[in-house]
Amino acid sequence: MRNYELRAIDFIKEIYPFIEGDLTSPFIVRQNVAHYNMTYNRKVLVRSGCARIALITSDYVVKFDYDSDEVEALGGCQNEMYLYDIAKREGYAYLFAKISHIQWCGHDFYIMPRVHGINYNNGRGWQYMTAEERAWCKAHSLTDLHSGNFGFREGHICIIDYGFQEDLVEECNSSDCESESYYDGGEEVSHS
Repeated sequence: MRNYELRAIDFIKEIYPFIEGDLTSPFIVRQNVAHYNMTYNRKVLVRSGCARIALITSDYVVKFDYDSDEVEALGGCQNEMYLYDIAKREGYAYLFAKISHIQWCGHDFYIMPRVHGINYNNGRGWQYMTAEERAWCKAHSLTDLHSGNFGFREGHICIIDYGFQEDLVEECNSSDCESESYYDGGEEVSHS
C-alpha cells in the first residue's frame, strides 16, 4: 500500500479540475468539492479558517492558502512548513502533523496526515502538553491552539494548524530549514 502523501498527490491531480477556477473563496471551493464528491462518490470535507482551506479525506488533509492579503497577515501554509522545520531541528516535531509541499499547475498545496479526536467545541490544546512543550510553543508564537487546531495521534496531542508570526520566517530563512517538495509544475522531483 502506498503512503498517504502519494495518495494525496493522486487526489490533488484528480480534484484539481474541479477547484482550479477559484481558490480564493471557501464558499466556491465547497461547491466545487461537492460536485467532485457527487461525481466520484467520495466524502471529502472542506474546512476553512482565516487564511487557509483544508480538504479532509479519511487519511490525509490537503491545505492551500486563500489568494488574499490575509495569508500575509496571518501566516500561510509555507509558514507552517517553516515552523515544522524549526520544531524538527529543536526536537519538538512530534507535537505536529508533518507537512509536505507540492506544486501542481502553478498552485501550492500542502499535505498532512489526518489526525483524529478533533473536538471543535471543547478545550484548548495546552492542557495536553507539558510545561516545557507549552513554553516552546509560546516562544515560537504558536498561540492559536484552540480545539479545532489539534487532534490526537497514538494517544498524544498532534497540532494540525500552526500558523505563527512572520519573524520566525526570517529565522528559518537564515538557517538550514528543509522543505519537502514532491512536484513542481506537474513534474515529479525528488524529496528527502
